[in-house]
Amino acid sequence: MNKNYDPNAAAKVTHQNLPKELQEKFTEDDIYEILDLKYHAVQYEDARPGMKMYEDKGIDISEEELTAIKKAEEAYIKQIGGQ
Repeated sequence: MNKNYDPNAAAKVTHQNLPKELQEKFTEDDIYEILDLKYHAVQYEDARPGMKMYEDKGIDISEEELTAIKKAEEAYIKQIGGQ
């Protein structure tokens, strides 16, 4: 993770860059939790164990929604000079 990565700012920018229907489904706090869990799930080689982590936390999210969130997060990564 980039040393300039601020989880709160990442959640805000990610939320702002989501499609409208996902902005309505997920709050900024939800996005913060999702991004936090995403970084903990990096150790897994596929999405299924990571998806189980979301389910265990009571977050109703599909793989497609997670992909959209990761794409929206790219706007923040670019802001802080990431790739």
